[in-house]
Amino acid sequence: MAAYVLGKTRTRICSLKTLRDKDDYIVWWYGGIKKNPKAESVPNVVVFFRRINRNGPYGGFTEMQNVPLTLLGLLRIGSVWSRGVSKSEVIYPIETFDLSFSENIGWKIVSPRQSMQNGEQSPISQKDYPLSYDTRDRNWLIDFTLKDGRNLLVPCLEYFSSCYAHSDEVRRVLTTYPWNEVQRRFYAPLNMPVMPDKWFVKLTSRMINDDVKLLAHILYDDYARQTARDIYSQLEASFIESDNVAFIKIKPWFQGPARMRLTGLWINDGRTFLGLQVLGSSDPAGVPILRSRDRQNKLSNVDGKNLEIVPGRPIGVLNKLPDIINLTGDDEPDHGEPSVEVEDRRFVVLGKPRTVIDVKEKDLQSQTFYKNWIKDSNVDTFATGERYGSGKGIGTALIRSRIIMESHGVLRDMWNAILHLKQKHPDIVESINWFTFEDGFCENTEPQLIALTPFSDDDDDNVTTEMRNWLFFDVPGKVPRGILVVRIVMSDNDIYIVEIQRRIVKKKEEPLRGFVFTLDSQQQFVPYLRSLLSDVRREVGIVERLIGGCPGKADVFKHVPAAYERIPCEAAVKNAFRKMGVTF
Repeated sequence: MAAYVLGKTRTRICSLKTLRDKDDYIVWWYGGIKKNPKAESVPNVVVFFRRINRNGPYGGFTEMQNVPLTLLGLLRIGSVWSRGVSKSEVIYPIETFDLSFSENIGWKIVSPRQSMQNGEQSPISQKDYPLSYDTRDRNWLIDFTLKDGRNLLVPCLEYFSSCYAHSDEVRRVLTTYPWNEVQRRFYAPLNMPVMPDKWFVKLTSRMINDDVKLLAHILYDDYARQTARDIYSQLEASFIESDNVAFIKIKPWFQGPARMRLTGLWINDGRTFLGLQVLGSSDPAGVPILRSRDRQNKLSNVDGKNLEIVPGRPIGVLNKLPDIINLTGDDEPDHGEPSVEVEDRRFVVLGKPRTVIDVKEKDLQSQTFYKNWIKDSNVDTFATGERYGSGKGIGTALIRSRIIMESHGVLRDMWNAILHLKQKHPDIVESINWFTFEDGFCENTEPQLIALTPFSDDDDDNVTTEMRNWLFFDVPGKVPRGILVVRIVMSDNDIYIVEIQRRIVKKKEEPLRGFVFTLDSQQQFVPYLRSLLSDVRREVGIVERLIGGCPGKADVFKHVPAAYERIPCEAAVKNAFRKMGVTF
């Protein structure tokens, strides 16, 4: 029986009508794309579920479910659902691969049905990962060639859902509209001259900032543009041929070397890794991207009055979220109802991120814009897609991924060393948690970082250029440093360790010290941490200067290796504990 990890959710997918009994179901596979007669602006995807037996293997496939394409990031393969809510996920092995995204060199498109028609063996062994349609399965997969002669299979819809931008709106637009309309929805008119060494992109109001890398390539790169155009063309061609289910080929949207991190299974006697979830990917190399936004649809006053109604523009964002966010694919959202932001996945940018620089156009610099928050609303059901009509009581769901910085060097070594110490001394260390303000304390083994907040233009004159630049991990790309915060729970007290993400200087990481503290009261943790993360920017990472402000006991420690270490940073962790009076 598979192992599961618990998750937390605020969302319920109303479309899962036949999964509302007491049993648990696992998302097993994606099928084809279908038109959605009830909400025409959002295509459906056929999703296959399997019942989870309590004392044995998985049960048979249930009736296929039609789910909005925009919700695939929530309905990830391996997620477990009951009554429309997912609270756990199967733990699959994680692998990272160096690949070539270059067409006709590093990959090809395959399917079980095509292989059968060609008299070839199916790319997926039925005994390793059974499919409902076996060798008749028409889904396309990207078949990447690995350097050691093995191969990586990624379902095209999984790659599309994970790697084609980071908001549901981009994928919805690409699968719903002809190309002229796609361009209108992606890009606002440019008011800057074209520069050969930079790509300038002005996003429309419904695009999120993290979409800009894909959208820049579609705008400036012929290969990416044609790849994106082919998506709608394939759907239209399939539907015109009276096929009510379309199976489309999704290609990588850039060429060249790439790295991908996935969860999945080794199949075919260990020769093939079947990637079921894409956890992260590298950015394409290239010139800097200059990012601007179309602000005209965001004008409103602070209390939300006198709003200009513009098609496609969210009227307002709920300030207080409902306990459960019901997501439906049977209707489109109403005009005049608020919107809610939903996080569907976390996506790790592997390696060096692409340089993205935010720019202001002259005609926007003197204007002031406000985000319109809706304080009170009875709406608890939301949908993606275009607003249509009113009176249904359905708001707009804005679904997006959270982009995570990949940790390197000392941060990863410290986390692993702390876990190692817990394994060696379970009688002393009760639990280990990483912390972010969004997630709280979490126990899973993939720690997340807290991004430092850049100084604003309104900060006082004592903020020097050195301070402003130091807080960025990548100064040209304006990528903030991440902060790893770890809590070590012990029988008599909690110890906290704080580590700063380090830049590489002359092939080595910056020699920053770690910060360790205990608190007189655990209620002081969040306010003290916010103060600490604000002050460390002004002290440009010299944490020794922050010891005196701790409402408890604080100290710093070095990361000096020792001969007895079983894993890197073991000595540094023990040194941190020793500063708090704990020895092993």
